[in-house]
Amino acid sequence: IHPPPAFGSSTNLEALALEASKSQGQDQDSTSDNVRSLYRPMHEITFSTIDKPKLLSELTCLLGEIGLNIQEAHAFSTNDGYSLDVFVVVGWHAEETEDLIEELKKEINKIEETQAWSTSHSWSSPVENMQIVENSTADHVAIPTDGASEWEIDIKLLNFGNKVASGSYGDLYRGTYCSQDVAIKVLKPERVNVDMQREFAQEVYIMR
Repeated sequence: IHPPPAFGSSTNLEALALEASKSQGQDQDSTSDNVRSLYRPMHEITFSTIDKPKLLSELTCLLGEIGLNIQEAHAFSTNDGYSLDVFVVVGWHAEETEDLIEELKKEINKIEETQAWSTSHSWSSPVENMQIVENSTADHVAIPTDGASEWEIDIKLLNFGNKVASGSYGDLYRGTYCSQDVAIKVLKPERVNVDMQREFAQEVYIMR
């Protein structure tokens, strides 16, 4: 049993039930189509790799090549050059992930051959840290996307102040960004791993 996607939309079953009750008088064929659409297999795909220009665009094209439709996309970058890219997608024919993983590996290998994603060019292959979580769209209410889900900032506009706290995984600073007071969390490179990146990304998601 897999948990709901960590970056998926919030569950609201009561709202779905209310909406269903309002539409009972509608055409039966239309209702059947809506039900089938509601239970489309949904998958959350997470790539963890070394950051580089146009990485999000390349991953988006990769998913499109195998026929996946992106419902949500979230991209995070750390100060030490790592990237965590999370996609909630529909369009795969089954909930099982084995065949999907193999298709993703094939597409990533093509990119490695043509665009130098291999480790010999200092890029970490995203397939090494790729994760897929399967779920159903019945567990989620779609969040409108307006391009604001990429929370990367211009580091040149970020000004550090004094350190206010320190922990085993990073330090917390007071600072400013675009004249706004902000808290800046700096991760310690030697403690960076996939689980810690995910926790950090969830903190950002909560505070957005």
